[in-house]
Amino acid sequence: MPRTSRAEALTRLRGYLAAADSPAGAQLPPERVLAAELGCSRQTLRACLERLEVEGLVWRHVGQGTFLGRRPAARPSPPLPPT
Repeated sequence: MPRTSRAEALTRLRGYLAAADSPAGAQLPPERVLAAELGCSRQTLRACLERLEVEGLVWRHVGQGTFLGRRPAARPSPPLPPT
């Protein structure tokens, strides 16, 4: 298989996300599967996902996967009781 440039992989990934028509918070396929579908290496895919994460199009959580949209806001901690 010929090497896919990061720019080409990023374009393919953007097209994949646009065609997916999934709601925000939807989980993407595992990196191995997505890299095979896009015809790129996992290393290239990770670089593309990192770029899209900076742009706010996806968010990632180690051990859980990659999700569409921005990372949900963290819940604030409850206030401490008075001492």
